[in-house]
Amino acid sequence: PYMAMALLKSNLGLRLMASIKTALEGVRERERARIFKGIDRWTQATRLNTVINLVGTLFTIAVLIVLGLLASRDRKRREGYAGQLAEEIRVRTAELHDLSQHMSRVAESEKHALARELHDELGGLLVALRMDIAQLRKRAGNEQDPDLKARWARVEQALVDGVELKSRVIEELRPTLLDNMGLFSALRWMASERAEQARLHLKMEGMEEDIDMPPETAIAVFRTAQEAIANIIRHASARHVTMKARIDDRLTLEITDDGRGMPPGSEQRTGSHGLKQMRFRMEAVGGTLRISSNDLGGTTVQLSVPLQVAT
Repeated sequence: PYMAMALLKSNLGLRLMASIKTALEGVRERERARIFKGIDRWTQATRLNTVINLVGTLFTIAVLIVLGLLASRDRKRREGYAGQLAEEIRVRTAELHDLSQHMSRVAESEKHALARELHDELGGLLVALRMDIAQLRKRAGNEQDPDLKARWARVEQALVDGVELKSRVIEELRPTLLDNMGLFSALRWMASERAEQARLHLKMEGMEEDIDMPPETAIAVFRTAQEAIANIIRHASARHVTMKARIDDRLTLEITDDGRGMPPGSEQRTGSHGLKQMRFRMEAVGGTLRISSNDLGGTTVQLSVPLQVAT
């Protein structure tokens, strides 16, 4: 008991507690230092990652900007090439359009000159030949054998047929009615002749009185209508044809048949030059052409042209 009391009265416990406290403080300091060191390493790693991410982001943005500039420059270059190509196409198309118009005018001029030459030269020769044959027949007298009379008759009939052929060729080349009487007179004659040859029932409306219009427009309308009638005869197997004219500030002409109609895509088909030529003739004089099916099962060709030349 005395030793225990002496132990209690001594400061050994305090020294032990102090040493334990000192040891705990050392452990706490070391742990705090380790924690702070870990935090410092984490902070440095975070800063490094931030820098790396920032550099990567800036690099990515720079690459995207460069790629965008390259793409924009390439797009502008392509647009420039496309614009140049479109302009070249427009110029070439205009040149071809002008050339086609010129060739069409030249063709009509040559037809007109040939028709005039046939009328003046060949017509004069045939008329003179008929007169000479008639004089020779009179001088030969009436005492002729039947065979000679038959030969005279064949010669005279051949001359008559030659004059009629000359007249038909001239009218096909350049309708004299178109120049002398007017568009509607020429259309009535052409349609009647073609309908009679093809045994078509023809009906015409609104074409009683002729109208004044530029010669170039008149011949374009005549040729387009001529081609439309020819297509009906060649392809439509129609029995009835109606040609109707309507006049306001423009001339609108409709040609309708009751044939078998036009197959879809006929105008784009290879070799359909007639339909393309019809459309071109109308566009050349500021007109329009529309081809459609009708209630009769056939085809309606509608063309419309201005009555005056655009200034």
